[in-house]
Amino acid sequence: MQQNSDWINYFTRLPNQEVLELMKKSHIGLLPTYADTYGYSVLEFQAAGCPVITTNIRALTEINDNNVGWIIEIPKSSLGEAINTTKEGKFVISKSISEGIERAVHEIFSDRKVILEKSNRSISRIIEHHSIEDYASRLKNIYLEAIRADKI
Repeated sequence: MQQNSDWINYFTRLPNQEVLELMKKSHIGLLPTYADTYGYSVLEFQAAGCPVITTNIRALTEINDNNVGWIIEIPKSSLGEAINTTKEGKFVISKSISEGIERAVHEIFSDRKVILEKSNRSISRIIEHHSIEDYASRLKNIYLEAIRADKI
């Protein structure tokens, strides 16, 4: 870690508000995970206008795609789980992730405008699909329909 201390900041602990502030100052988010359940950090990065590089496992493809970020394809089961139960499986996944990150970085450095384009689309997608106001309204309507159905 010492050899990279001029460009990598390492924090053992950081309050959430400070994490969000760092996201706002970042250009790209990264979640190349084997098994993250939903990836709330991806949504937080996107809300900060930061496109994200993720794998294609579990729910990540529901919140990230190559239009708003970068997807690294890794071998997965029919349930969307990474196939990492063997040493060979873990090796294949690790290799896929390394190659996927490298491809994304090459794309970014070959045309840096791609960050701004994906950033704008990330923010738009958050507004369209993850608006607190819209979610609250939909939830309220579900409750109201349930109450009305109960009275019929």
